[in-house]
Amino acid sequence: MCPRAGEEADGSLERLQRIAAAFERIIADWGQDPQFFVDLFCPSNSANAAFVRWWGRLQRQSATPADIRRQVDSLVYLDAAPYLAEITVPTLVIHASGDRVIPVAAGRYLAERILDARLVEIASDDHFAEAVPNWQQMADEWLAFVTGARPSHETDRRVMTIVFTDIVDSTVRTASSGDGQWRRMLDSHDQIVWETTDRHRGTIVVTTGDGVLARFDAPSQGLEFCVDLRRALGELGIAIRCGVHTGEVEVRENGDISGMAVNLAARVERAADTSAIFVTSTVRDLLLGGRMCFRDRGEHALKGFDEPWHLYALNG
Repeated sequence: MCPRAGEEADGSLERLQRIAAAFERIIADWGQDPQFFVDLFCPSNSANAAFVRWWGRLQRQSATPADIRRQVDSLVYLDAAPYLAEITVPTLVIHASGDRVIPVAAGRYLAERILDARLVEIASDDHFAEAVPNWQQMADEWLAFVTGARPSHETDRRVMTIVFTDIVDSTVRTASSGDGQWRRMLDSHDQIVWETTDRHRGTIVVTTGDGVLARFDAPSQGLEFCVDLRRALGELGIAIRCGVHTGEVEVRENGDISGMAVNLAARVERAADTSAIFVTSTVRDLLLGGRMCFRDRGEHALKGFDEPWHLYALNG
């Protein structure tokens, strides 16, 4: 449903007809084909399997196809064009430059006809711009418009425990169980991950489709999370592997984290055996004298690191 190569994102009749056809498909497949909806409304997340599953759950739990039909029909004939010149209050118009649902020409039309309106075009193809990687730009524009001052951004460095998890052989499982059954299993996986993270006072940074990146204040919290998650998912027949490291990371205002400690935790997860919880020597040393025991798994050459790292597997 994106514009063809060389086609300007304008309000041409042909484009509007194709968008109308897309809405008909969305209504017909509501709750059954969230990938099509995400491709149209949030293309920056098209490859994010966890986001697509989440959107499918939102569709199924929020409305029926008949409900969506009524909502769409109620919007079709709304037209504020004759009244735009009557708006005299300060106005900010924000529009994604590549919006696949409502062309940016519509935002420009509004800004041209509202007295002293300010137009800001966000570099994105998403209609729901809150989901784009550069969402902070849009939020800054809102805050500056309301408060009169653009917010300053600072990064924060903290020591925390980083956990990566991944479902073992997810591609093979998808092929053997079928898309429908696998989708339901992944829905259960996502729910268990969120509940387990919350129970151990952690924070999910990002979902990776078949796994998760989470952060915790202490290594014991991160390992207890891994143990409980492995057990709960094992009862569903889902095997996972986990990688854990504790180190200093850069925490951004949007909650994302970055740094070598994050990269290291990801490499540790990839080195882990099926159903294993691998930790770095840093984590093992921090927990010496505690109730958790580890098996020495030797030194591992990890991609992106010049020196090998000593890894350990959590017993049990």
